[in-house]
Amino acid sequence: MALEKRSSGTNNSKVWDYIVSEIKKDHKGLAISGSPQVVSSPYGKAVWFNGERDGYFMEENPLYGLSYFTIEAIFRPDIDGPEEQRFLHIGGTDSDRLLLETRLTPENMWFLDTFILCGESKKAVIDPNLQHPAGR
Repeated sequence: MALEKRSSGTNNSKVWDYIVSEIKKDHKGLAISGSPQVVSSPYGKAVWFNGERDGYFMEENPLYGLSYFTIEAIFRPDIDGPEEQRFLHIGGTDSDRLLLETRLTPENMWFLDTFILCGESKKAVIDPNLQHPAGR
């Protein structure tokens, strides 16, 4: 796995944390596009992507074989960023996948756009009324 994988939880359940800011750039199965940078943030180390060419691509799907999962992300869309920005894509392009994207408004607000496809089941979760200030 290209990400640092930490295990915690009880005897009955395991929790795996994949910490993106601790990616090992020379890890087998990881391809890097552009120049993502590890930077300091108010919450510790973070990865800054330029919104155009930067990205991490892994051969392995970290969700493969899971019956349930939670994705937690702390992110800050920039005011001058793209109107539609995908920051997480897990899975194929024409098959099962999970997408997390932001939508930036002309008023420099953003809202989340999420899509999940699994077999014949698919669900888009988007509410343009739940807006947040960009750049914070």
